[in-house]
Amino acid sequence: LYAVYVRDILETQPVLAYMGREGVPFDEERRRVYAFQLDERLQTVITAMREIVPAVVCRPTILIKPRSTEGLEEIMEALPTKVCPGCGIERPTKAHRRILKKKVNPCAGLEPIVELRSQKRWLRRNPFIPSMTQILAYQEYFNHKKAYTKDKKTGRIRPTTDEAAIQTLVLRYKGDKLYPLILTYRMLDKLAGTYLGRPDKDGNIVGGIQPARDGLVHTRFTFNPSTGRLASEGPNLQNIPLPSSEEASWVKKCFVALLGHLYWSLDYKGIEAVLVGYFAGSRSYIRLAQIDVHTFFTLHALYTVDRAILASDLPDLAWSDADLAGY
Repeated sequence: LYAVYVRDILETQPVLAYMGREGVPFDEERRRVYAFQLDERLQTVITAMREIVPAVVCRPTILIKPRSTEGLEEIMEALPTKVCPGCGIERPTKAHRRILKKKVNPCAGLEPIVELRSQKRWLRRNPFIPSMTQILAYQEYFNHKKAYTKDKKTGRIRPTTDEAAIQTLVLRYKGDKLYPLILTYRMLDKLAGTYLGRPDKDGNIVGGIQPARDGLVHTRFTFNPSTGRLASEGPNLQNIPLPSSEEASWVKKCFVALLGHLYWSLDYKGIEAVLVGYFAGSRSYIRLAQIDVHTFFTLHALYTVDRAILASDLPDLAWSDADLAGY
């Protein structure tokens, strides 16, 4: 395999290093416009979520001496408190139990004891954030069935609120308005944090892809995947979002070809399966790999192994690409 390593890894390094040095043009003004539009839509989604979620679900903060009690809930909380065993005063000072020369102090020398005493506190409900803790609290409040996963390190079964779990909840509770908003929020938040950035209070764009001083975005190509695929980092320019939504399409629009040049788009989707079909000399396999080879074979396995579906439900290679993909 050494000859393969030399050809596919070592001999490509100078080319990849050259590509990284050359960089990719990036339109900062266009990104700035999109970043503000994205933040506006993100804030709209956040507002919509907070209008849906009951206040009791939101994470509370207990305040002892707030500057203002407006909008706060007054509560009584039983807390361990130091008290004088003689007179019952709370949080006695050293002077309180001091031995006096000219006067008798009934509490002189008494060490304070700890008792549970009701203390006045104020509770502030923080705005809803779609964190795992608050999503689980929302599910408990409405008696929604939680999704679970197995922890790879400990082997324990624990609740999860990952994307697959939220998508399941969207289907399970079709009348619920929060779960679709959570998916939208995560999509927009990812675009802002990883690609387009966020406007700060001074109007500067923070985070996202940052061009170098020459106005170009430079990446570093690696061979980190064990499959031999190319990867890139700092930033990852091989994982630009597909234009599955208007907001996602903004990321690619920030990359501009130089005058007299064109961009080519190369999709690695299912590339290993495509190569299997190529080396097997099977055009049908290549075609399926480019559409959805997993679903095609899973359906045939369900029919062949235990007749879980009808023969009439099987996808057919005679169908068009559009019909296969849609099915």
